[in-house]
Amino acid sequence: MSDAEQPKNRRILVIDDNEAIHQDFRKILAGQAATSSLRELKAALLGAEPAQAEPIRYEIDAALQGQEGCQKVRAAVARGSPYGVAFVDMRMPPGWDGLETIEQIWREDPDVQVVICTAYSDYSWDDVVARFGQSDRLLLLKKPFDNAEVCQLACALTEKWYLARQARLQLQELEEMVQTRTAELQVSNRQLQDQIAERRSAEERLRHDAFHDALTGLPNRALFMDRLTHCTERRLRQPDRQFAVLFLDLDNFKVINDGLGHAAGDELLVKVAARLSASVRAVDSLARIGDDLTARLGGDEFVILLDDLQRPNDAVLVAERVQKHLSPPFSIGGHDIVISSSIGIALGGQPGKSADELLRDADTAMYRAKSAGKAQHALFDEAMHAAAMGRLKLENDLRRAIEQQHFVLEYQPILALDTRALRGFEALLRWRHAERGLIAPGEFIPVSEETGLIVPLGHWVLQEVCRQITGWNACRPSGRDLSVSVNISKRQMADPGFIDQVRAVLRESGADGGNLKFEITESVIMENPKSIIAILHQLQGLKIESHMDDFGTGQSSLGYLQEFPFDVLKIDRAFVQCMARSRKHAAIIQAIVNLAHNLNMKVVAEGIETDEQLAQLQALDCDYGQGFLLSPPLSADAASALLTALAEPCSTR
Repeated sequence: MSDAEQPKNRRILVIDDNEAIHQDFRKILAGQAATSSLRELKAALLGAEPAQAEPIRYEIDAALQGQEGCQKVRAAVARGSPYGVAFVDMRMPPGWDGLETIEQIWREDPDVQVVICTAYSDYSWDDVVARFGQSDRLLLLKKPFDNAEVCQLACALTEKWYLARQARLQLQELEEMVQTRTAELQVSNRQLQDQIAERRSAEERLRHDAFHDALTGLPNRALFMDRLTHCTERRLRQPDRQFAVLFLDLDNFKVINDGLGHAAGDELLVKVAARLSASVRAVDSLARIGDDLTARLGGDEFVILLDDLQRPNDAVLVAERVQKHLSPPFSIGGHDIVISSSIGIALGGQPGKSADELLRDADTAMYRAKSAGKAQHALFDEAMHAAAMGRLKLENDLRRAIEQQHFVLEYQPILALDTRALRGFEALLRWRHAERGLIAPGEFIPVSEETGLIVPLGHWVLQEVCRQITGWNACRPSGRDLSVSVNISKRQMADPGFIDQVRAVLRESGADGGNLKFEITESVIMENPKSIIAILHQLQGLKIESHMDDFGTGQSSLGYLQEFPFDVLKIDRAFVQCMARSRKHAAIIQAIVNLAHNLNMKVVAEGIETDEQLAQLQALDCDYGQGFLLSPPLSADAASALLTALAEPCSTR
């Protein structure tokens, strides 16, 4: 156990020719270290100790004469348990007096703190100073002394001795370490120099890695933002100096990454970075402030800083040059990959805009370019920012609306076109916004898809539909023939717990899966055909029919119709609305109907708005239809009233 780990026991030597004095010291110091007053004093002098710290305990030794006291000091040093404080009486006849005793004690142990115990008639402090000079190891205690004085001196001086001893030991350890290290340096100086060089190289690598992308070697976001901040600050000093930020995103990179694997995706990113570097004004300008800088922000997003532009339109020219350089195919793993990019441009000409705001503006413009059809570039304007803020507010409102259930369902009847008999409903989601009123699904459904909010929203829809089906069928004799169709998004289908969620809703609501129809668009099917097939088969096991929605608008292969267990094809309204004025559209609908019937599938046409459309669909042998001509979407109460009018009583609950 090191000295620092030893319990804080403190040894005190009392040198006095009166044994009664010895006993007095023992009584005074025994058990006094833990008293509250002494603790307060110690805290004031030395700082508070931790609550769990052990109290100091004193070990009291005594000697009647100076010679005996010196012998005890010598023996204590030899044992490694020296005294911290010595209380020395000034007059101890015969033999040494107090001053001579102190001299001898300090020869044996110069660290001992000494308290001279003297009566008023004995030596004064001037006599002591004249003998020893000013010393921080020496104090004078006049007799008769107060008990508290003894406790205070014992506490303070032993702690002072302990701290000085610890400091000395630590200093010795440091000196030994320095000596050892110096010896090592002298023996292996060349090896140490190699280590220093290697360490410097490692530090350089760390600094480089901290500010560069590990995959492409391009500067990362941190370094790019530093460069961009420099440009914005310099703009305040040089208003005429122009710069721009280009935010670039690779179009459909996820398809390549998923199709060929992440290794191929990484290889593509490296080659894209090389072409981007060649698109700026100098290949070796990536690390220098003031020249063009290309950085990879993560994933398939890159950003280019164009500094010291002659005119703002130069940024557009660079964007066009970048897109041209990226247009030739990339050879990746034996495949020729053609990829395009969407680029947003933000000019740094407006004073007061921060680096973060400029990057945000370029990002916003990039999304505008992507929404315009990809492989485009767009220049940022403030209207884009306003639109982005509006979308952010819509997203926040949507989250609150889901939490507070500010949604309602309407039900559009689906009729048999030959008999006009009601065959079911399609559940249509409506958002009644507290400030804006009714918000069209085309505005909030894409946002819910992008943010993943469609998953909890779709769960709520499923619960409401199943609850409504149960209520209707409870009082409707032919309820088994009535069905409700629900639109299912790709985010819902991709959720690993989707099937379990459907089972739970059916079980909790008591609804029959045979009364539930799921409408799935072609785009969802093409996202991951194999997993969709497995999900559709599981839905079959729950007696839930699967309908392919918006058929003819996507890119699905007709061969998929043989593999996917669909029960119904739903013709998109675009074909129905153009049917009357275009023979081609009528022929397409006829082909869809024939194809579906040959595959034992039914056909639903949506968007029927005129008698002419209805007559044509009936002539083409289309099975079912829906649209404003047949019936607009109805509230739950209105749908119940419709069932009542058909002599089939029901309630909405």
